[in-house]
Amino acid sequence: MVLGGGPGGLTAATTAAAGGHRVAMTEQRLTGGTCVNFGCTPSKALIRCARAVHEANRGAEFGLSARRPTPD
Repeated sequence: MVLGGGPGGLTAATTAAAGGHRVAMTEQRLTGGTCVNFGCTPSKALIRCARAVHEANRGAEFGLSARRPTPD
């Protein structure tokens, strides 16, 4: 039985299952913990989108013309 479905709990459950063990996991909230649901993973997605908009806005520097993208 793995208590907690954060990054450590998910790894422990996967490793135990890969070793042929029967595994049960419980989590009070969302599986994946802070990193996956609220922390670095969502932040990386937002940063990537911001970078894409920034690069698209620089198109004129490279001879490209297009409507200016705006984040939605």
